[in-house]
Amino acid sequence: MSKKIAVVGGGISGLTAAYRLMNEGCDVSLFEKKEQGGGAIRTGKEEGYLFEYGPNSTMNSNDEIDQLCKLLGLEDERVFGRAVSKKRYVVRYGRPIATPAGLMGFIKSDLWTASGKLRIFKDIFVGRHKGGEESVADYVRRRVGKELLDYGLDPFVSGVYAGDPEKLSLKSTFPKMAALEEEYGSIIRGAIKKGLKGGPKSTRQKGIFSFKEGMDVLPKALTDALAERFRGGTAVEGIKKNKGRYLLTLTGGEYTEADEVILSSPAYINSKIISSLSPEASRLLKGIEYAPLVIVYLGFNRKDVAHPLDGFGCLIPGKEGKKLLGSLWNSSMFPGRVPEGKVCLTNFVGGARNPSIVDRSDKEILSTIMTDLNALFGVKGDPTFIKIIKHKKAIPQYNLGHGKKLDALSRAMDSLPGIHLLGNYLQGVSVADCVKNGVEMAMKVKKRVG
Repeated sequence: MSKKIAVVGGGISGLTAAYRLMNEGCDVSLFEKKEQGGGAIRTGKEEGYLFEYGPNSTMNSNDEIDQLCKLLGLEDERVFGRAVSKKRYVVRYGRPIATPAGLMGFIKSDLWTASGKLRIFKDIFVGRHKGGEESVADYVRRRVGKELLDYGLDPFVSGVYAGDPEKLSLKSTFPKMAALEEEYGSIIRGAIKKGLKGGPKSTRQKGIFSFKEGMDVLPKALTDALAERFRGGTAVEGIKKNKGRYLLTLTGGEYTEADEVILSSPAYINSKIISSLSPEASRLLKGIEYAPLVIVYLGFNRKDVAHPLDGFGCLIPGKEGKKLLGSLWNSSMFPGRVPEGKVCLTNFVGGARNPSIVDRSDKEILSTIMTDLNALFGVKGDPTFIKIIKHKKAIPQYNLGHGKKLDALSRAMDSLPGIHLLGNYLQGVSVADCVKNGVEMAMKVKKRVG
C-alpha cells in the first residue's frame, strides 16, 4: 500500500509541495480551511480596476518558480514588468528621489550626502563582527554608516518585511549579506570578488512578473491541477499519533490518516494543530511574531496626480515622519490594471512602524494616506476607486533570536518523525522563496516515502 501524504494549508508553499508530490506519483491530499487556495495571494476586479489582496508581483529569482509556471502552462499568461519598473524612488527632504543605477549614478545622486557616500568606502577597513547576534540596523551602521541605514536599508526593510531593522536578525533576514562579511571580511570586497568570480548562467528571464489576470492565476492553476486532491473548505483541527501513522481531525468530526504530514499553515495555526503532540513546538510556533499591514488601493484620474509615476513605486524611510511605508504604482508596471485615463497606487501602512493603525476605521486610514500622498506625489481630488484591506498578521518577522528559535523548533519536531513544517515564517517571505521551499519539501518527503 502506498504511503499517504497530507498537506495542511493551501497557501502557495503548500500548493507547490502538493503539486510536485502529485507529479512524482505520490498519494497526496491537501486540506485547506478556505474554499479557495492561495492564502494571501488573491486578486480582485471591480469597476475596471485589478488589485491584489496580498503580493502584487514576485521576482523570477529562482529556477523553481520559473519552471513551475512552465509546468502549469502559464507562460502566455505571465507578464513581466515594463522597463520603467526598474526605476525605484525613496523619499528624502520630503520628496521622492530616484535610486541611483551604477557607480556614476550613485556619485551624482541626491539621495545621500557626500559624507554619507564616502562613509560607505570605510567598509573595507571595518573588521568582522566578534560579538553575538547582530541586528540588520547594527550591521549596516557598523559597516557603511547611519545615513545608508536611514535612507537605504530602513525603507527597504519596511517595504519587504514591514519590519524594524533594529529588531530584525541579520543572519535570518539577509543571510547573503552576512555571508559577505564572514567570507570576505567586507561587503564591498565580497561584492567585487563575487562579481569577478561569476556564477552559473541561467536562461530564465530576469525581473518582476505577475499575470495578465493578477497574481492569483498561479494558485488557481495549482488548485485546478490538484483537482480532487485539493480539499477546500476542510480544516485540520488536530493531529494524533495512531499506530505508527497520524490521525488528522477534520472539520465536522471527520478523520483521515496519513504517513507523512506537511504543515504549511501560518505558524500560529500550526501551533494549535500540534499542541497535543508537542507542547514545546506549539509554544515556539506561537511565539513567532507577525507584523500587521493595511493595504490601501486607490484609483485616481491621471490628471489628479502630479508625479509621473515613472517607476515601480516609492519607499518612505521612517526618518521622514510619514505614516506611509511605501506606494507601488501598478498601472505603471503592468498593463490592464486600470480603466482608460486612470492610474492606481497600492499603498502600505502599519507594520512594525505603526502596528495600531490596523485597528483604526477605514475613514481614518484613508485620511492618513491622502495626507501623505498629497505631500509626496501631488495627489489632488478624491480617489475614483478605494479598496482597503487589513491583515492583522501579515508578514512573519525574523527578529533577533529567530535562528535559535528555529533550532529549538527543529529539536522539538524530532519527536514527530513524518511531520514537517513549511512556510514563510521559516525562511524567505517572497512568493518565489515559498515556491522554492515548497519544491524542496516535496523532494524531501518523496525521498522518505520511496
